[in-house]
Amino acid sequence: MIKPVTLDTETKTGEGHRGVSLGRTSNGGEMLVLTRKTNQSIMIGDDIEVSVLAVSRDKIRLGITAPRDVPVFRKEVYLSIKDESGDEDTPIEEALDGAKKK
Repeated sequence: MIKPVTLDTETKTGEGHRGVSLGRTSNGGEMLVLTRKTNQSIMIGDDIEVSVLAVSRDKIRLGITAPRDVPVFRKEVYLSIKDESGDEDTPIEEALDGAKKK
């Protein structure tokens, strides 16, 4: 059985795991930082798989397998949809419904 990674917030590393660390996000929060190679994946919960398909210079091609009811967007598209909704607290599904009706 594979054990989940345990992160030590003091040392900012994954206990006993190479290539796992904690970083900082632009808004001051913490971010799990993982190292993956081409054709390797990470799992988010049981249903979402993010795979590294290709790496070239400054671009990384990712493949995302997720249930159809989970919205997946590039961040700039996500922010644009949220901005058009006029309310940053509106869930993305509601913001999308509002955009379709316009």
